[in-house]
Amino acid sequence: MILSRLAARIASGEAAQALRHSEFFSLDLEALIAATGSKAAFEGECMRVFEDAVAAGNITLVILSLPQALTSAQKLGVDFLELIDPYLRGSAIHIVATAHRGAFHKSMGVEQRLAERFEEVEIAPADPSVLASLLLARAEELERRRGVFFSFPAIFATAESARQYFPYGSPLDNAFDLLDELAARAARSSHVSSTASNGARAASRRESRLIRRADLDTLVKEKTGIPVGEMGARERAKLLSLEELVGRRVLGQPEALRAVAEALRRARSGLASGNRPMGSFLFLGPTGVGKTETSKALAAALFENEERLLRLDMSEFNTADAVERLIGTPDGAEPGALARILRDQPYGVLLLDEFEKMHANALNIFLSVLDEGFFTDGAGRRVSAQNVLIIATSNAGSDFIFEAVEKGEDPSARSRELVDLLVGRGTFKPELLNRFDGVIVFRPLGPEELRGIARILLKGLARELIEKGVTLEITDEIVRFLAEKGFDPKFGARPMRRALQEHIEEPIARKLIAGELRPGATLLL
Repeated sequence: MILSRLAARIASGEAAQALRHSEFFSLDLEALIAATGSKAAFEGECMRVFEDAVAAGNITLVILSLPQALTSAQKLGVDFLELIDPYLRGSAIHIVATAHRGAFHKSMGVEQRLAERFEEVEIAPADPSVLASLLLARAEELERRRGVFFSFPAIFATAESARQYFPYGSPLDNAFDLLDELAARAARSSHVSSTASNGARAASRRESRLIRRADLDTLVKEKTGIPVGEMGARERAKLLSLEELVGRRVLGQPEALRAVAEALRRARSGLASGNRPMGSFLFLGPTGVGKTETSKALAAALFENEERLLRLDMSEFNTADAVERLIGTPDGAEPGALARILRDQPYGVLLLDEFEKMHANALNIFLSVLDEGFFTDGAGRRVSAQNVLIIATSNAGSDFIFEAVEKGEDPSARSRELVDLLVGRGTFKPELLNRFDGVIVFRPLGPEELRGIARILLKGLARELIEKGVTLEITDEIVRFLAEKGFDPKFGARPMRRALQEHIEEPIARKLIAGELRPGATLLL
């Protein structure tokens, strides 16, 4: 944006005399490398470009993302800095290079030649007042050109929406794009309303030309899928009854459901603090007690789609290269699993399974994620986690939980002791645990919860059979049978789905294939 505005000022004659006749050209080294494909061809084409620029006498060459370009050139065996050093030492052309801060220090800061040839200019984020004035000017321009009118709340909210919901790219560019699309929509709506009849025509056109905050909220929701603005009756009812909705699938963990639901209500009402994620929780408990199922149920209930569950198995990141595999490489060639998943889907439930098994160095990434709602990837680019609910799960401390249950104690009431135990064992650092909104203890399931889970699974099977015209009667006997077959002290209710498949679904499948179960039949197991 800075370079484009400078180019515009030069074109209009507003720039200093020394730059008055200069023209800006972007040199896409990545495209040049792809087009040439060999060391000799690339070097020859680069020399031609620079010689042409020198001959023109009024050229400023802009090299975007120089760290990535240097790495790509190295893969061809080309030392790009050495190649262009004569032009860097001379004054025949101006050369401007750009780099994200992290990438600069990782791949460029060690280059003494860069320190000698380039002057480093750090670009700070735009001041909010400056951004507001730029947006006002843009809105005035669109009003004249499109014949529409922006309300002040819509203009000022555009800056915040561009920052919060479109975290990649320039905030100003994103805000301009939002204003442009709002104006285009209002202009189209105004054109359609001009077909109205009688005295309603003029009023309808005036109404459709005015762009309000609600129009911005609608646009943001369409582009991102994130519910913003005023809550509708359906969303309000869903948030107020979230514990009940999730509790239909997750049994025996009311404390966990209540804590998560309260955090989500705060986030949606605008009471969440700063730019942190909409909520962050560490679920502690033995295997098979509902930690992962809670995450799935939240995605389904809150976002109406289990595909909003973003899942990473953190046991896969337990080696020394875990940080790079999570955030990506400095040249940007490998984006990293965490960076990629948040860029592809920046809104939903981020599930970090087996959190304690991640390499200690990788755990430090989440200090920034949980506290500030973002991290910097390997190439120095900002990755936002502000619009996700983060749930980390861990089996650490299960021995403590089982011991408390055997004594007849509620393990959730001893969560502080459990946290101290994990810190003492070196499983987690206290500064990491303190950044979670809550550390929730899941207790082992009792016989009543196990029968409830068995009944839920059987109801799911009954719905599938109804589609085939077969009615399954769910009796207390079959519920008890499945609960007993599907329980393991070590794995909780996790084996229950396998027990359902082996002892119930398989015999039914045989009867269906053999023609023993026909539409209209009632099945009693």
